[in-house]
Amino acid sequence: MRILLHCWNTLCQEDLLAALQKMGHQVTSLYYVQRNYEHETEYEALLEQKLSGQDYDVVMSFNYFQANANACFRKNVPYISWIFDSPTLNLFSKTVRYPTNYIFHFDGAMVERLKALGAQHVYNVPLGVNALRVANVPCGEKQYDVSFVGSLYGEKDQYPALRECLPAGVQGYLDGLLEVQHLLYGCNLLEELCTPEIMKQVMEHCHFQEDSNLLATDAFLLANVFLGIHLTATERRKYLQELAKRFSLTVFTREEKAVIPGAAMRPGVDYQNGMVQVFKESRINLNITLRTIETGVPLRAFDIMGAGGFLLTNYQAQLADYFTPGEDFVQFDSESGLLEAVEYYLHYEEEREQIARNGQNKIQRYYTYEKILDYIFSTVFDR
Repeated sequence: MRILLHCWNTLCQEDLLAALQKMGHQVTSLYYVQRNYEHETEYEALLEQKLSGQDYDVVMSFNYFQANANACFRKNVPYISWIFDSPTLNLFSKTVRYPTNYIFHFDGAMVERLKALGAQHVYNVPLGVNALRVANVPCGEKQYDVSFVGSLYGEKDQYPALRECLPAGVQGYLDGLLEVQHLLYGCNLLEELCTPEIMKQVMEHCHFQEDSNLLATDAFLLANVFLGIHLTATERRKYLQELAKRFSLTVFTREEKAVIPGAAMRPGVDYQNGMVQVFKESRINLNITLRTIETGVPLRAFDIMGAGGFLLTNYQAQLADYFTPGEDFVQFDSESGLLEAVEYYLHYEEEREQIARNGQNKIQRYYTYEKILDYIFSTVFDR
Protein backbone atom coordinates (compact mmCIF):
# COMPACT_ATOMS: atom_id res chain seq x y z
CA MET A 1 0.00 0.00 0.00
CA ARG A 2 0.95 3.64 -0.40
CA ILE A 3 0.92 5.16 3.08
CA LEU A 4 1.30 8.80 4.04
CA LEU A 5 2.70 8.66 7.58
CA HIS A 6 2.30 11.73 9.79
CA CYS A 7 5.46 11.84 11.92
CA TRP A 8 5.91 13.93 15.05
CA ASN A 9 7.97 13.84 18.24
CA THR A 10 6.90 10.49 19.62
CA LEU A 11 8.83 7.60 21.11
CA CYS A 12 7.74 4.88 18.71
CA GLN A 13 7.94 6.63 15.34
CA GLU A 14 11.07 4.83 14.15
CA ASP A 15 9.62 1.43 15.08
CA LEU A 16 6.39 2.09 13.20
CA LEU A 17 8.21 3.28 10.09
CA ALA A 18 10.59 0.32 10.15
CA ALA A 19 7.72 -2.15 10.50
CA LEU A 20 5.72 -0.64 7.63
CA GLN A 21 8.74 -0.77 5.34
CA LYS A 22 9.59 -4.31 6.42
CA MET A 23 6.04 -5.31 5.46
CA GLY A 24 6.65 -3.98 1.94
CA HIS A 25 4.53 -0.84 2.07
CA GLN A 26 5.53 2.35 0.26
CA VAL A 27 5.75 4.96 2.99
CA THR A 28 6.04 8.73 2.60
CA SER A 29 6.81 10.52 5.86
CA LEU A 30 5.31 13.93 6.53
CA TYR A 31 6.90 15.50 9.61
CA TYR A 32 4.84 18.10 11.43
CA VAL A 33 4.49 18.92 15.13
CA GLN A 34 1.06 20.39 15.71
CA ARG A 35 0.62 23.17 18.25
CA ASN A 36 -2.96 24.36 17.82
CA TYR A 37 -4.82 21.08 17.54
CA GLU A 38 -8.18 22.63 16.68
CA HIS A 39 -6.98 25.08 14.02
CA GLU A 40 -4.02 23.86 11.94
CA THR A 41 -5.11 25.38 8.65
CA GLU A 42 -1.64 25.52 7.06
CA TYR A 43 -0.92 21.88 7.84
CA GLU A 44 -4.37 20.81 6.66
CA ALA A 45 -3.80 22.62 3.36
CA LEU A 46 -0.40 20.94 2.96
CA LEU A 47 -1.88 17.52 3.67
CA GLU A 48 -4.74 18.06 1.24
CA GLN A 49 -2.27 19.13 -1.42
CA LYS A 50 -0.29 15.93 -0.97
CA LEU A 51 -3.44 13.82 -1.06
CA SER A 52 -4.51 15.57 -4.28
CA GLY A 53 -1.12 15.17 -5.95
CA GLN A 54 -0.54 11.49 -5.25
CA ASP A 55 -2.68 8.40 -4.93
CA TYR A 56 -2.33 7.39 -1.27
CA ASP A 57 -4.31 4.47 0.09
CA VAL A 58 -4.29 5.72 3.65
CA VAL A 59 -2.99 8.39 6.04
CA MET A 60 -1.65 7.08 9.34
CA SER A 61 -0.37 8.48 12.63
CA PHE A 62 0.34 7.54 16.20
CA ASN A 63 -2.43 9.21 18.25
CA TYR A 64 -5.26 11.26 16.73
CA PHE A 65 -5.07 14.66 15.09
CA GLN A 66 -8.05 16.72 13.95
CA ALA A 67 -6.13 18.17 11.00
CA ASN A 68 -5.48 14.69 9.61
CA ALA A 69 -9.12 13.77 10.11
CA ASN A 70 -10.36 16.95 8.39
CA ALA A 71 -8.12 16.57 5.35
CA CYS A 72 -8.86 12.87 4.95
CA PHE A 73 -12.61 13.45 5.26
CA ARG A 74 -12.56 16.10 2.57
CA LYS A 75 -10.45 13.91 0.27
CA ASN A 76 -12.29 10.67 1.18
CA VAL A 77 -9.08 8.91 2.23
CA PRO A 78 -9.04 6.52 5.22
CA TYR A 79 -7.26 7.92 8.28
CA ILE A 80 -5.78 5.36 10.69
CA SER A 81 -4.85 6.59 14.16
CA TRP A 82 -3.18 4.14 16.52
CA ILE A 83 -3.52 5.44 20.08
CA PHE A 84 -0.94 4.81 22.78
CA ASP A 85 -1.61 7.80 25.10
CA SER A 86 -4.50 8.22 27.51
CA PRO A 87 -6.28 10.48 27.84
CA THR A 88 -5.86 11.85 24.31
CA LEU A 89 -8.13 14.88 24.42
CA ASN A 90 -8.00 15.21 20.63
CA LEU A 91 -10.25 12.15 20.51
CA PHE A 92 -13.02 14.24 22.05
CA SER A 93 -13.12 16.43 18.96
CA LYS A 94 -16.35 16.37 16.95
CA THR A 95 -14.20 15.24 14.01
CA VAL A 96 -13.99 11.80 15.64
CA ARG A 97 -17.37 11.06 14.04
CA TYR A 98 -16.07 11.20 10.46
CA PRO A 99 -16.71 7.94 8.57
CA THR A 100 -13.17 8.09 7.13
CA ASN A 101 -11.62 7.67 10.61
CA TYR A 102 -10.33 4.29 11.78
CA ILE A 103 -9.26 4.55 15.40
CA PHE A 104 -7.33 1.75 17.12
CA HIS A 105 -7.08 2.29 20.88
CA PHE A 106 -5.21 0.19 23.45
CA ASP A 107 -7.72 0.93 26.23
CA GLY A 108 -10.96 -1.03 25.88
CA ALA A 109 -12.85 1.31 28.21
CA MET A 110 -11.98 4.27 26.01
CA VAL A 111 -13.15 2.37 22.91
CA GLU A 112 -16.62 2.07 24.43
CA ARG A 113 -16.61 5.75 25.36
CA LEU A 114 -15.70 6.76 21.79
CA LYS A 115 -18.44 4.57 20.36
CA ALA A 116 -20.91 6.34 22.65
CA LEU A 117 -19.69 9.68 21.26
CA GLY A 118 -20.50 8.57 17.74
CA ALA A 119 -17.18 7.26 16.42
CA GLN A 120 -18.09 4.84 13.62
CA HIS A 121 -14.87 2.82 13.27
CA VAL A 122 -13.10 2.36 16.60
CA TYR A 123 -11.38 -0.84 17.73
CA ASN A 124 -9.48 -2.16 20.72
CA VAL A 125 -5.98 -3.41 19.84
CA PRO A 126 -2.88 -3.90 22.00
CA LEU A 127 0.32 -2.00 21.46
CA GLY A 128 3.33 -3.57 19.77
CA VAL A 129 7.05 -4.18 20.16
CA ASN A 130 9.88 -3.96 17.65
CA ALA A 131 11.21 -7.39 18.60
CA LEU A 132 14.21 -7.22 16.25
CA ARG A 133 15.40 -3.88 17.63
CA VAL A 134 15.18 -4.86 21.28
CA ALA A 135 16.88 -8.20 20.59
CA ASN A 136 19.88 -6.37 19.11
CA VAL A 137 20.40 -4.03 22.09
CA PRO A 138 23.46 -5.38 23.97
CA CYS A 139 23.35 -5.83 27.72
CA GLY A 140 25.63 -6.92 30.53
CA GLU A 141 25.04 -8.72 33.79
CA LYS A 142 22.13 -7.87 36.07
CA GLN A 143 23.11 -4.71 37.94
CA TYR A 144 19.80 -3.36 39.27
CA ASP A 145 17.64 -5.21 41.77
CA VAL A 146 14.51 -3.13 41.22
CA SER A 147 14.21 -0.40 38.62
CA PHE A 148 11.57 2.08 37.57
CA VAL A 149 11.76 4.01 34.30
CA GLY A 150 9.37 6.88 33.75
CA SER A 151 7.84 10.12 34.90
CA LEU A 152 6.98 10.80 38.52
CA TYR A 153 4.40 13.33 37.29
CA GLY A 154 5.40 15.94 39.85
CA GLU A 155 5.87 18.56 37.12
CA LYS A 156 2.55 17.68 35.46
CA ASP A 157 0.41 17.62 38.58
CA GLN A 158 -2.03 20.56 38.40
CA TYR A 159 -4.40 19.41 41.13
CA PRO A 160 -2.69 21.11 44.11
CA ALA A 161 -3.05 24.52 42.42
CA LEU A 162 -6.68 23.85 41.47
CA ARG A 163 -7.43 22.55 44.97
CA GLU A 164 -6.44 25.88 46.52
CA CYS A 165 -9.21 27.60 44.55
CA LEU A 166 -11.94 25.35 45.95
CA PRO A 167 -14.02 25.60 49.14
CA ALA A 168 -12.97 23.41 52.06
CA GLY A 169 -15.92 21.06 51.65
CA VAL A 170 -15.11 20.35 48.01
CA GLN A 171 -11.43 19.90 48.87
CA GLY A 172 -12.35 17.30 51.47
CA TYR A 173 -14.67 15.47 49.10
CA LEU A 174 -12.09 15.26 46.30
CA ASP A 175 -9.32 14.28 48.71
CA GLY A 176 -11.51 11.49 50.07
CA LEU A 177 -12.35 10.35 46.55
CA LEU A 178 -8.64 10.12 45.75
CA GLU A 179 -8.00 8.04 48.88
CA VAL A 180 -10.75 5.59 47.93
CA GLN A 181 -9.57 5.31 44.33
CA HIS A 182 -6.03 4.62 45.54
CA LEU A 183 -7.30 1.40 47.12
CA LEU A 184 -9.03 0.23 43.93
CA TYR A 185 -7.62 -1.17 40.70
CA GLY A 186 -9.91 -2.32 37.90
CA CYS A 187 -12.68 0.07 38.99
CA ASN A 188 -12.42 3.76 38.12
CA LEU A 189 -14.70 5.89 40.29
CA LEU A 190 -13.17 9.32 39.70
CA GLU A 191 -15.40 10.59 36.91
CA GLU A 192 -18.56 8.88 38.18
CA LEU A 193 -18.22 10.46 41.63
CA CYS A 194 -17.50 13.92 40.26
CA THR A 195 -21.24 14.41 40.65
CA PRO A 196 -23.26 17.30 39.15
CA GLU A 197 -23.48 18.88 42.61
CA ILE A 198 -19.70 18.72 43.08
CA MET A 199 -19.02 19.91 39.53
CA LYS A 200 -21.32 22.90 40.03
CA GLN A 201 -19.25 24.00 43.02
CA VAL A 202 -15.97 23.30 41.23
CA MET A 203 -16.96 25.32 38.17
CA GLU A 204 -18.11 28.24 40.34
CA HIS A 205 -14.53 28.65 41.56
CA CYS A 206 -12.40 27.62 38.58
CA HIS A 207 -12.78 27.23 34.83
CA PHE A 208 -11.14 24.69 32.60
CA GLN A 209 -9.95 25.72 29.17
CA GLU A 210 -12.96 25.96 26.89
CA ASP A 211 -12.89 24.32 23.48
CA SER A 212 -16.02 24.58 21.37
CA ASN A 213 -15.00 21.45 19.47
CA LEU A 214 -14.53 19.27 22.56
CA LEU A 215 -17.05 16.55 23.43
CA ALA A 216 -15.50 15.78 26.85
CA THR A 217 -17.50 16.79 29.91
CA ASP A 218 -16.14 18.95 32.72
CA ALA A 219 -16.34 15.88 34.98
CA PHE A 220 -14.14 13.92 32.57
CA LEU A 221 -11.58 16.73 32.46
CA LEU A 222 -11.49 17.07 36.25
CA ALA A 223 -11.19 13.30 36.73
CA ASN A 224 -8.46 12.81 34.14
CA VAL A 225 -6.48 16.01 33.65
CA PHE A 226 -6.39 16.82 37.37
CA LEU A 227 -7.37 13.95 39.70
CA GLY A 228 -5.96 11.05 37.67
CA ILE A 229 -2.60 12.72 37.15
CA HIS A 230 -2.39 13.71 40.83
CA LEU A 231 -3.22 10.19 41.97
CA THR A 232 -0.54 8.78 39.67
CA ALA A 233 2.05 11.21 41.05
CA THR A 234 1.05 10.36 44.62
CA GLU A 235 1.09 6.59 44.06
CA ARG A 236 4.39 6.50 42.23
CA ARG A 237 6.11 8.50 44.98
CA LYS A 238 4.52 6.40 47.73
CA TYR A 239 5.31 3.02 46.18
CA LEU A 240 8.86 3.98 45.29
CA GLN A 241 9.54 5.43 48.73
CA GLU A 242 8.36 2.24 50.43
CA LEU A 243 10.43 0.09 48.06
CA ALA A 244 13.54 2.19 48.67
CA LYS A 245 13.27 1.59 52.44
CA ARG A 246 13.62 -2.17 51.97
CA PHE A 247 15.37 -2.86 48.66
CA SER A 248 17.97 -1.53 46.26
CA LEU A 249 15.90 0.71 43.96
CA THR A 250 17.07 2.66 40.92
CA VAL A 251 14.80 5.31 39.39
CA PHE A 252 15.39 6.60 35.86
CA THR A 253 13.47 9.83 35.24
CA ARG A 254 13.78 13.05 33.27
CA GLU A 255 12.50 15.08 36.23
CA GLU A 256 15.69 16.75 37.42
CA LYS A 257 14.33 17.80 40.82
CA ALA A 258 12.72 14.47 41.65
CA VAL A 259 13.98 12.78 44.83
CA ILE A 260 13.02 9.39 46.27
CA PRO A 261 14.82 9.03 49.63
CA GLY A 262 17.00 5.93 49.64
CA ALA A 263 16.75 5.33 45.88
CA ALA A 264 19.52 5.79 43.33
CA MET A 265 18.25 8.60 41.08
CA ARG A 266 19.44 8.40 37.47
CA PRO A 267 18.71 10.59 34.44
CA GLY A 268 16.08 9.43 31.98
CA VAL A 269 17.20 6.99 29.29
CA ASP A 270 16.52 7.08 25.56
CA TYR A 271 13.70 4.91 24.28
CA GLN A 272 15.51 3.14 21.46
CA ASN A 273 18.48 1.70 23.35
CA GLY A 274 19.02 2.92 26.90
CA MET A 275 15.61 1.92 28.20
CA VAL A 276 15.88 -1.57 26.70
CA GLN A 277 19.27 -2.03 28.33
CA VAL A 278 17.87 -1.07 31.74
CA PHE A 279 15.04 -3.58 31.34
CA LYS A 280 17.48 -6.34 30.42
CA GLU A 281 19.89 -5.56 33.26
CA SER A 282 17.24 -5.28 36.01
CA ARG A 283 16.10 -8.22 38.09
CA ILE A 284 12.67 -6.63 38.54
CA ASN A 285 11.14 -3.95 36.30
CA LEU A 286 8.29 -2.02 37.86
CA ASN A 287 5.27 -0.64 36.00
CA ILE A 288 2.88 1.71 37.82
CA THR A 289 0.17 2.55 35.30
CA LEU A 290 -1.02 6.09 34.75
CA ARG A 291 -4.43 6.24 36.44
CA THR A 292 -6.08 7.78 33.38
CA ILE A 293 -5.63 4.41 31.64
CA GLU A 294 -8.75 2.55 32.75
CA THR A 295 -8.41 -1.04 31.52
CA GLY A 296 -5.68 -1.11 28.86
CA VAL A 297 -2.09 -2.33 29.04
CA PRO A 298 0.39 0.57 28.80
CA LEU A 299 3.29 0.62 26.39
CA ARG A 300 5.82 0.25 29.22
CA ALA A 301 4.54 -3.22 30.08
CA PHE A 302 4.97 -4.41 26.48
CA ASP A 303 8.42 -2.82 26.28
CA ILE A 304 9.61 -4.57 29.45
CA MET A 305 8.43 -8.01 28.38
CA GLY A 306 9.61 -7.48 24.81
CA ALA A 307 13.12 -6.78 26.10
CA GLY A 308 13.08 -10.01 28.12
CA GLY A 309 12.74 -8.17 31.39
CA PHE A 310 10.76 -9.39 34.39
CA LEU A 311 7.58 -7.31 34.67
CA LEU A 312 6.00 -6.50 38.03
CA THR A 313 2.94 -4.34 37.45
CA ASN A 314 -0.21 -3.09 39.09
CA TYR A 315 -3.44 -4.86 38.12
CA GLN A 316 -4.95 -3.80 34.77
CA ALA A 317 -8.07 -5.62 33.60
CA GLN A 318 -6.86 -6.28 30.05
CA LEU A 319 -3.51 -7.75 31.00
CA ALA A 320 -5.16 -11.13 31.35
CA ASP A 321 -6.61 -10.78 27.82
CA TYR A 322 -3.09 -11.02 26.38
CA PHE A 323 -0.89 -12.63 29.04
CA THR A 324 -1.13 -15.13 31.87
CA PRO A 325 -0.55 -13.67 35.37
CA GLY A 326 2.14 -15.54 37.27
CA GLU A 327 3.38 -17.13 34.06
CA ASP A 328 4.27 -14.20 31.75
CA PHE A 329 4.34 -11.40 34.35
CA VAL A 330 3.47 -10.74 37.99
CA GLN A 331 0.88 -8.27 39.24
CA PHE A 332 0.03 -6.57 42.53
CA ASP A 333 -3.08 -4.79 43.76
CA SER A 334 -1.83 -3.16 46.95
CA GLU A 335 1.27 -1.70 48.52
CA SER A 336 1.76 -4.79 50.69
CA GLY A 337 1.33 -7.00 47.62
CA LEU A 338 4.01 -5.05 45.81
CA LEU A 339 6.51 -5.38 48.65
CA GLU A 340 5.82 -9.10 49.08
CA ALA A 341 6.28 -9.75 45.35
CA VAL A 342 9.62 -7.93 45.26
CA GLU A 343 10.85 -9.85 48.31
CA TYR A 344 9.82 -13.16 46.78
CA TYR A 345 11.11 -12.72 43.24
CA LEU A 346 14.45 -11.27 44.28
CA HIS A 347 14.98 -14.50 46.19
CA TYR A 348 13.72 -17.00 43.57
CA GLU A 349 15.91 -16.21 40.61
CA GLU A 350 15.13 -19.23 38.43
CA GLU A 351 11.38 -18.71 38.68
CA ARG A 352 11.78 -14.99 37.95
CA GLU A 353 13.87 -15.58 34.85
CA GLN A 354 11.47 -18.22 33.52
CA ILE A 355 8.58 -15.75 33.81
CA ALA A 356 10.64 -13.15 31.94
CA ARG A 357 11.35 -15.64 29.14
CA ASN A 358 7.68 -16.58 28.93
CA GLY A 359 6.63 -12.97 28.59
CA GLN A 360 9.19 -12.28 25.87
CA ASN A 361 8.19 -15.39 23.94
CA LYS A 362 4.55 -14.33 23.96
CA ILE A 363 5.46 -10.84 22.75
CA GLN A 364 7.48 -12.26 19.88
CA ARG A 365 4.68 -14.67 18.96
CA TYR A 366 1.70 -12.32 19.08
CA TYR A 367 2.55 -8.67 19.71
CA THR A 368 5.14 -7.47 17.25
CA TYR A 369 4.44 -4.37 15.19
CA GLU A 370 4.01 -6.46 12.08
CA LYS A 371 1.32 -8.68 13.63
CA ILE A 372 -0.67 -5.78 15.05
CA LEU A 373 -0.38 -3.76 11.83
CA ASP A 374 -1.54 -6.72 9.78
CA TYR A 375 -4.69 -6.85 11.93
CA ILE A 376 -5.20 -3.09 11.59
CA PHE A 377 -4.93 -3.11 7.79
CA SER A 378 -7.12 -6.20 7.51
CA THR A 379 -9.77 -4.44 9.54
CA VAL A 380 -9.68 -1.20 7.55
CA PHE A 381 -9.57 -2.76 4.11
CA ASP A 382 -11.64 -5.87 4.95
CA ARG A 383 -9.03 -8.24 3.59
